[in-house]
Amino acid sequence: AVPMIEGFGQGDLVEYDAVFNWNEGHPVMRYVEPDNVQMYQWRKLILPSNAESLIEATQGPVVSAVNHKGNNYLICAFGVRENTTWVKRDHFVVFMYNAMQYLSGGLEAGIDALYQPGDPLMIRTPGGKSSVVVRRPDGSSDEVLVGAGKAAHYGKTDLIGFYQASPTADGSTQFAVNLFSPVESRIEPNTHFEVGGEPVNAASTVQMAHRPLWPWVLVGVLMFLFLEWAIYSRRVLI
Repeated sequence: AVPMIEGFGQGDLVEYDAVFNWNEGHPVMRYVEPDNVQMYQWRKLILPSNAESLIEATQGPVVSAVNHKGNNYLICAFGVRENTTWVKRDHFVVFMYNAMQYLSGGLEAGIDALYQPGDPLMIRTPGGKSSVVVRRPDGSSDEVLVGAGKAAHYGKTDLIGFYQASPTADGSTQFAVNLFSPVESRIEPNTHFEVGGEPVNAASTVQMAHRPLWPWVLVGVLMFLFLEWAIYSRRVLI
């Protein structure tokens, strides 16, 4: 059902379409890659101007996020149980988890906190701003729409380094993304770990390497030719 919010409406019915693009920078789409997801039937939606497209099919957005009077909404244009192959994908569970966190406000965090790669960010913005610009460590920039509570949610934090957001409530805010996880930072070989609750011990094996013989054959031929030349030269001198 379409929410009773000004600017929403229903359009034509579309049959047999597929996902071709998605907004990987939104927190709801974190670790979600709905490539080749098919919809058997979905209805085009008329969205307000502040709606943010999360997943797009060939004929328009099929999943969108919008904020109205401080409340977050996720609008899906198709039935996820009967009209799509998405429920058969592993990342659908990840999407549902992100959606519940987003709708309940669980994705919000303080701007002064320290973050790990992939953590979503909530950027407080001044009143009257519809978007903020986030400059990534590699020099590229992303424009993020302002949502609930004059805040912009940004989830494309896959790179290590400093991110610069502006304008914010404090003018300009910089936050760091670091590898604080001891598991991710440990690079030495693991000698003991568990799989499915069962310990797996590291084992060393000796493997036989196939070494080519042609260099030795070539050396033998050269030595034979050298010996033959030496004997011939000695006979000529005599």
